Formats: sequence, structure tokens, C-alpha cells
Amino acid sequence: MHAATASFASSAAPAAYAPDLGARAEARYWPAHALDAFLLQMAARGHCISATMMLGDRRYALDQLQHARALPGDTLQSAVRELSDYFEDAEPAVASLHWCHR
Repeated sequence: MHAATASFASSAAPAAYAPDLGARAEARYWPAHALDAFLLQMAARGHCISATMMLGDRRYALDQLQHARALPGDTLQSAVRELSDYFEDAEPAVASLHWCHR
């Protein structure tokens, strides 16, 4: 390994780049892995779901989740449960960034 690379790899990130876990420690981000799984599972069943719409329109997201509840599949239902916890939350961390319709 090159000396400069070794030095960079072993150095810790400066304190200025440490995440601020203070007041926003309770905030949570949308579950990307569950959304990806949901989109793939719905596509496998012939349903085209827009990730952008899921994150941009809460009503659309809730409608898609409601539709998916009637479909078979343990993997799909697991993703539905996880996404429901997020999208049905009254005030998720990114609501003001993603949801234009409340």
C-alpha cells in the first residue's frame, strides 16, 4: 500500500465531520432497503410503482401500500409493514422534504 494511502486509511475523520446526534437523534430517514424491496416485489407481480411518487406524495404511497396488502408474498408483506410504519407516521423526519400533500 502506498504510504499516503495508508496514512489516509488509518486516519480518523476530523471532529467537524462527526455526525450531530444531539437534538436530531430521534429523527429517522425513510427505509431505502424496504422501499427497494417493495418496488421489486410489486414489479414481480406486474405493478409499476414510482419511487419518486412514493417519497413525494404521501397519499400515493399509502394507496400503493393498501393495494399491496391484498397481494400474496411474505417478502412483500414484510416490506409493506416496514414502509407502513414510516408512511403512516404522523410526522416522519423528512416529511417536510418529501411529502408535498398532507
